Amino acid sequence: MLELIKNLWKKENYYPHFSEVTFDALLIVDMQPYFIKELRKGEDDKIIRNQQHVISFCNRNSIPIIVVEYRRYGKTLSELTKLAGNAIAAIIQKEFDGGFSGGELDSILTNLNIKNIFIVGINACYCILSTTRDALYNGYKVVISEDAISGRCCHPLDNGMPWFRKKCTVVNIVHQK
Repeated sequence: MLELIKNLWKKENYYPHFSEVTFDALLIVDMQPYFIKELRKGEDDKIIRNQQHVISFCNRNSIPIIVVEYRRYGKTLSELTKLAGNAIAAIIQKEFDGGFSGGELDSILTNLNIKNIFIVGINACYCILSTTRDALYNGYKVVISEDAISGRCCHPLDNGMPWFRKKCTVVNIVHQK
């Protein structure tokens, strides 16, 4: 009986590996040193490493990467942008939490014929959530991973994942056993 319960729990909490789902573009949101230094302890290394896995996958599969930065808070981490290299289709500066404010992101995605976006970054309960909500409103399908988003130390610990699980395709960066 215990084995049955363990198997049911595994099945209900199983999310596919990100390489098993369809996405046409990667959005990297607010991965700027100003915000990274405010992450909960140990989160920075984890999400940066996981985002690097996704960026490498995008490079190998010719998937465009769009970098979204909060204006006046510096540039995205060079270890991410250098790895992304020529896969970066655009770098967008935003004034508000949502990456779609101003319309530039939607125009770029439309011009690239993007329908499914994978969103990674920080300020999960604010900027990631707002960008995701706007993406869904604009008709995009969104892929998200708890392994590649995080909140600042003063933000909710669940990173808004209950909401994301209801609205998005949730994936793992590392393979589950």
